[in-house]
Amino acid sequence: MVKKWIASLVLGLVVASSPARAQWITDLSVGSVYDSNADGFSAGERARITKMALDISRNSERSRFYYSADGFAFADGSTRSFIANRIGLDMIYPLGIARDRVRVGIAGTNRVNRSIYGIYDYIGAAAYIQATRYLQQDLMVKVGYTLDWRTYKNLAISRFVDHSLFGQINKFLPSQTSLRADI
Repeated sequence: MVKKWIASLVLGLVVASSPARAQWITDLSVGSVYDSNADGFSAGERARITKMALDISRNSERSRFYYSADGFAFADGSTRSFIANRIGLDMIYPLGIARDRVRVGIAGTNRVNRSIYGIYDYIGAAAYIQATRYLQQDLMVKVGYTLDWRTYKNLAISRFVDHSLFGQINKFLPSQTSLRADI
């Protein structure tokens, strides 16, 4: 009860304090996939999985407050169905030159399963920083770092920390086609 009250309070404060020019963006998608090895090992079972995704964000010129939920429902009605939630805040800092900018973000995450697969339940946090620089009008470079931390309350491995770096270069062609390379 207290957690819901705190979440509602934070959401209310963010909405109330966001600029009048900010806008709400909502996206709902549903897809289905058939996986011949849903468990990922040689004796794995076949499964038809429906993925439902909901993304809600409040965007302004220099910030984004968002909530996203991904639900995975297994067609056989099994207990493997689960929901993953994420709530976060991104801030954008212009570098003063055209479209160049730095983006910094934080998020809280959790995954909730049904009881038999509750060992995979986690809570976590993520933080990232990424910089975007246009070397030319049609050539963009992006670099970044992400920290992802999770704690699994029902597993012997209680904590997971992942650090990742990335680099990306994009070439925008006159035909409205983009070429992209990632490392």
